[in-house]
Amino acid sequence: MKQLWWNACVMGLWLCPGVSAQAQAAVTPDQQQQPVVSVDSERSILSLAAANALIQEAQRAAQANDFSLGVDKATQAVTMLNQISAFQESLSKALSGIDNRISEESKQQALTAAIKRDEASYQLAVIHRAQGKPELAVPLLVRVVASQGIDRTLGQAAFQQLYELGFVKTPYGGNVPAAPATPQPRQLEGETSILSMAAANQLLEIAEKASQASDFAMAVDKTSQAVTMLNQISTFHESLAKSLNGIDTRIADEEKRMALTAAVRRDEASYQLAVTHQAQGKPELSVPLLVRIVVSQGVDRDLGKRAFQRLYDIGFVKTAFSAPAAKTP
Repeated sequence: MKQLWWNACVMGLWLCPGVSAQAQAAVTPDQQQQPVVSVDSERSILSLAAANALIQEAQRAAQANDFSLGVDKATQAVTMLNQISAFQESLSKALSGIDNRISEESKQQALTAAIKRDEASYQLAVIHRAQGKPELAVPLLVRVVASQGIDRTLGQAAFQQLYELGFVKTPYGGNVPAAPATPQPRQLEGETSILSMAAANQLLEIAEKASQASDFAMAVDKTSQAVTMLNQISTFHESLAKSLNGIDTRIADEEKRMALTAAVRRDEASYQLAVTHQAQGKPELSVPLLVRIVVSQGVDRDLGKRAFQRLYDIGFVKTAFSAPAAKTP
């Protein structure tokens, strides 16, 4: 009973005789609150200071050829800066029209973090290239171009890296680097790259041979890899085309053509994969592939028509498609 009385006193349910005012005050809710810890320090995982410290560590590691550590630190910095930018942007939108002073302040902090994120992404791409892993550099460089724009120094530097790697065929503004004494191959143009049309076509050839030999597991694996690869290639080129649109029409059109070429090849590979799934006796795995082909190609193109016909053949759609009769003049 005495213990219950003491617990009630400590919880502040009533004033307890014999307990000092200081002891009672010590358990009030306000006093229980811990002091606010600032995130604006190098110890925080959400501060520009901490991100800058990570970037400096990544630079030192790269200079010492410790690429693994460099990648780890730069990746942490990119993630941190992306979060800071996103959070500040959300706050800016929430305060817009209510307190424009704070809204503009958050917008500026979001922009500062985004620029620093793009610089860290560029550094990470350079480290990946030094590692001999150019495929990992491409998505980072494409995002930098999309974020910074081709009319800013960092965007131009990122596009130049893409040209030197062989992912884009024409340099922006005629910025062709001086030919080295010992020419280096453009790493993304060969069949060993996981981001090249040549590599995708090689995978599809292997898949076709495996399918002819009734090795459907191998055929599915290789075709799936090709579909993923071609989708990435198309997406990256499409993003670059948008970044160059209205600035350098010639390169934008070239990027658009490359995106389209990869997309058509992706749809052809998807159709081949759907056929393989049917041969496996797994028609349900064919449906999402065939539907995406119809959406991508349209039912007025041959590949789209064939995809729709297969959906009809396996019973997913109930009515066969027939092209409308041509209008008489």
